[in-house]
Amino acid sequence: MREFRFWLIFATISMALISTSYAAVPEASSQLLVQDGRDLAFNGGVPTIAGLLAADLKFQEALENDPYNQQAIFFRAITRVLVSVAQQGGSIGLFTLPDIMEALGFSWNGSHPPPTDPANPSGDDLLTSLEASLQDLTKLDDTFTVTLMSNQDHNQFPQITVTYDDALVLISILETAKSFLSLPEGGDIFDQTLPVMNDSMGLTDGHRILLYQFLTPFGYSAIPGAPTIGTAVRGNASVKVAFTIPSTNGGSAITNYTATSTPGGKTGTSPVSPITVGGLANGTVYTFTIRATNAVGTGPSSAASNSVTPATVPGAPTIGGVTRGNARAKVAFTAPRSNGGSSIIRYTATSAPGGKTGSGTTSPITVSGLTNGTTYKFTVKATNSVGVGPASAISAGIIPMTAPATVPSAPKIGIVTRGNASAKVAFTAPSSNGGSSIIRYTATSAPGGKTGSGTASPIIVSGLTNGKAYTFTVKAKNSVGVSPASAVSKSIVPATVPSAPKIGTVTRGNASAKVAFTAPSSNGGSAIIRYIATSAPGGKTGSGTASPIIVSGLTNGQAYTFTVKAKNSVGVGPASAVSKSIIPSP
Repeated sequence: MREFRFWLIFATISMALISTSYAAVPEASSQLLVQDGRDLAFNGGVPTIAGLLAADLKFQEALENDPYNQQAIFFRAITRVLVSVAQQGGSIGLFTLPDIMEALGFSWNGSHPPPTDPANPSGDDLLTSLEASLQDLTKLDDTFTVTLMSNQDHNQFPQITVTYDDALVLISILETAKSFLSLPEGGDIFDQTLPVMNDSMGLTDGHRILLYQFLTPFGYSAIPGAPTIGTAVRGNASVKVAFTIPSTNGGSAITNYTATSTPGGKTGTSPVSPITVGGLANGTVYTFTIRATNAVGTGPSSAASNSVTPATVPGAPTIGGVTRGNARAKVAFTAPRSNGGSSIIRYTATSAPGGKTGSGTTSPITVSGLTNGTTYKFTVKATNSVGVGPASAISAGIIPMTAPATVPSAPKIGIVTRGNASAKVAFTAPSSNGGSSIIRYTATSAPGGKTGSGTASPIIVSGLTNGKAYTFTVKAKNSVGVSPASAVSKSIVPATVPSAPKIGTVTRGNASAKVAFTAPSSNGGSAIIRYIATSAPGGKTGSGTASPIIVSGLTNGQAYTFTVKAKNSVGVGPASAVSKSIIPSP
């Protein structure tokens, strides 16, 4: 039974040729008979045995009118075999068209009724028909051509021009079928899928389209053709594979595409290009093929893609020891555990602060351009063809230098600003840190030895006594020790505003009042410049350097109270308590 599968492909393609229209070129009467034969064979989209027999008679009549009608020769050779094929019975395993198509790997969805096979003559007639059709086809000359259009009811494929070379392909198929029919029972068994069989017979995608044109009106679909492979682009443990859709979908919409890796057989699917295949091993070389899937099944593979090696950036190196030098440092490290699947091109060591770098292909790496006496730490990164990997851990700190470090030189004293029981001491850093970074600065008062410290100017010294004069010096400290003191600052006197005076008696006058008070208990560390008495309401004021103070501009008959404030060089202090009320009068 399986021996017949091979030549049945010829029969199917041939039916496609009959079921299409063409351009008329021979004598009109003969060509009209060819047209009538085509209409009878196709029978409105449902071929029948009776239609094929009637078509065969039309093609014979056309040849009687014009023995050189190339199209009549061509179509008669085809219908002769088709009639014989359709009349074969169950004794040699040929059944209805659905049985045949399903045996060939097609799927029938029942949208159209299939043709039936009412006759059952001997299988020997098929071999006879093959030989006669071969004789017909040898009468074609190298000028033979016929333009075939897709079925009128299913106009989904482009027109195809069949030439003499295509007729030679059909002759080759018939010859192969004849050889298979001549094999003894149990001989060579051809058990491959339809697309492989098509490829083995040298059929182009154009011929496959003809095949699908025939099958589609009957509700049949085939597996799709092979996609055209595109470029494979590497990723991290993945590859993105591009492709072009097949020239034919087999008469059924393609639902998915599958990309498969070699080696490993890893797959990825997508309805469109490109497809990403994951789960790959970085550093392994892969190629890929693409297959298309429709409702019938999965088609053949595309050609293999270009070779590609998935990769990512390297891992982080392991930091080692750092050796200091003169304005430089030598940074040691260990290579990352993973190069990301691509050889490491270089390593880069970077300083902090400053961002100074050095690079090389092995450990250690020298970083130059550093500042002697400054503390530096370092990280190392690895680079491969994909990019730069993450940084290592940070190294221990080192201080580049030309000679053993010493204490810093003395800072330069700046301006000292007084505060409330405190002073803000400004300074300039020493001209030399002694070859070791300065850790902190300390300002010290005289007298009293009160201190304040910090890492930059200015420094605040607290705990001072307001009203008392102080000078200050500043020292710097590095890892070796403490520097000499700076020069002595100018003297300052910490101070604040005076405390509140004590209110006394208020004596009324004509549109005025005389306000008595007692001086505050503290002048805030700075001599009181004046006192200010203020009325309520009205806010009328009077000032003086001693008690009492006269406030004028009051309204006779209006009751007033008063407060007093003291002012020194720092500012105005808080108000006294409120006086008793008085009423100015003439």
